[in-house]
Amino acid sequence: MSVLIVDDDVVNVKILKRAFVKNGDDVTTGEDGQDVVRLLLNESKRYDVVLLDENMRHMNGSAAVEETRRHEASAGDDPDGGERWSQLVVATTGNAAMSDKSKYQKAGFNGVLQKPMKLSTLVRWVHDFHAFWRATGGGKWTPGDPVPAGCVAPTISDASAHEDGYFIGDLEVFGTKLRREK
Repeated sequence: MSVLIVDDDVVNVKILKRAFVKNGDDVTTGEDGQDVVRLLLNESKRYDVVLLDENMRHMNGSAAVEETRRHEASAGDDPDGGERWSQLVVATTGNAAMSDKSKYQKAGFNGVLQKPMKLSTLVRWVHDFHAFWRATGGGKWTPGDPVPAGCVAPTISDASAHEDGYFIGDLEVFGTKLRREK
């Protein structure tokens, strides 16, 4: 899996990179939201998942994701006839209060992970989310529907600040509006 890790704390970047490389993943790193814009938009790089800190010096994570989503929306269909591309982006932050989660979702993040994280499970959660995301065509899933083969079943939290979230481990996923079982 290809992973882009962006955080202005070099220690966090080194620790996360080591965990993903140890798992056999291809890792690229950056230190600012401007790196996200440069890599994704200017250099047209594609990653299976981007782990993006919110609070950074020059451009914060939300601004980088908003810029990425604007570009995706204006790009239209792939001229080569492929599917329209949408980058999977997860916020990694120490600020994941309920009000912040709504902000991350509105900015265009696909999910959020609260720091500090337990590395032994972080890599697994990110891989599980990526597999689920791809198997469901962008995380579109309704509780009660079958879970795609080879995927971990998400759990639903009614305590979420939004009605369209589910969890894979501690990774809170923002998806399409989910139908609640009655």
